[in-house]
Amino acid sequence: MTRKPPSRLRISELARRAEVSVPTIKHYLREGLLPRPEKTGRTMSYYDAACVERIRSIKRLQRERFLPLAVIKRVLAKNGADGEELALGSAILLGRETTGAPTPEAKVERRTGYPLAKTRRLVQRGLISPALRDGVRCYDAGDLQIIEVMKLREQRGVPLDYSIELALIYREAIRAAVDADIRLFARGFWGDVSTRQAVKLITEADEPLDRLMVLLRRKLLRSAGAEALSQMDRIPAGLKLLNFLPLPKKSLPPEPPAKPLTRQLWLLGRGDYQAASGPPAAAIFALILGGHAGAALKLAEERLPRPAAHPLLNAAAALAAINAIGESRGLSGPIQLTRRALGFLGRIERGPGFGFAGLLARYLGGGMLLLLPDIFGAREEGRALMTAAAVELRSGKAAGLPPACWLRRAVAGEVVPRMRERAEKLLEHRRSGPQAEILISPPRRGSKKVKG
Repeated sequence: MTRKPPSRLRISELARRAEVSVPTIKHYLREGLLPRPEKTGRTMSYYDAACVERIRSIKRLQRERFLPLAVIKRVLAKNGADGEELALGSAILLGRETTGAPTPEAKVERRTGYPLAKTRRLVQRGLISPALRDGVRCYDAGDLQIIEVMKLREQRGVPLDYSIELALIYREAIRAAVDADIRLFARGFWGDVSTRQAVKLITEADEPLDRLMVLLRRKLLRSAGAEALSQMDRIPAGLKLLNFLPLPKKSLPPEPPAKPLTRQLWLLGRGDYQAASGPPAAAIFALILGGHAGAALKLAEERLPRPAAHPLLNAAAALAAINAIGESRGLSGPIQLTRRALGFLGRIERGPGFGFAGLLARYLGGGMLLLLPDIFGAREEGRALMTAAAVELRSGKAAGLPPACWLRRAVAGEVVPRMRERAEKLLEHRRSGPQAEILISPPRRGSKKVKG
């Protein structure tokens, strides 16, 4: 019979005296927080009686300091529970912000007044991170504060999905800053300081840093907002850059063609915008070119309430909305108009198709997207559309698409060169950055004509 060594405890007795479960002891053992037991047989092990107080110290540090086991292990390894080491660990982990006992998940909804299903969504997206304590999922004070913020934003009318996506954006940015912050600390940026001095620097300097982050965010938002408004004010000038009409009279027949559609194109080419009407796209272009932004937008809303299958119709509706920005007042109007335009521009494909009309849609769509303020995140798609159009324009293949002989010559000799020149100018403008001035100048008369 195996005799129990003096001052040694079986795992069940150790668990009873330390007031923890057997799985908890095994977990501490795996994490290296307890010395290995003395094995007296294949299935029999004994623990030193000193493990009782060590386990109590671990639980006390978890309960009072909210330190993770990895930190507790190092703290206990130095003089049992050195006060300065404890203070440094708490300071590094911002332990002062997680005061209060952790809240079990079963009590979170009652404590916060926030649906548990929404709290679990925050967990799934990684915005809060409950910890397992004796097999129970628990939320610390920091988690509860985040829940309260999300609840408050919802009460003020902000959709939860928006708050989650916004929080994830800031979390990624803050994570990069925190990584750099920790590296500065680890490299000894403060020089040789004692443990006590390090604790003082961290704890006393951190709260002003939090305030600084809020102030910097507000300042950056103000700067970004001002720049967006400035870019919005430059849209009308940019739209003029896209316009290649009217055409020289020598490119057009002296008399209007008989066919209705060709007649409308002839009127647009002459600059007789008041007389041009007909299909929705042509009528919208005529109103815009004639300086009737409000009427063009009204017609687009009536005739094109939603994106269409044909890219030129989508380009016309988007152009009506973007062009109306120049006459809109206030702040909400331009934003609503831009959102409407983006819905139509999103249906214009980059790949070739729909002949010259598709090319024109890609040229106009790419130009409009490049002109929008950076806050709408449309620059890359605009560059892709405009680049696709520029490639087609440089190839000269689009010039032979219109069936009428005079129209083919006009497109080859005047329209395509102007579109090509202005597409390149707009692409160069966006490559130069949002601060670059948009240059509006008449096309060079020396442009070589592309044969149809």
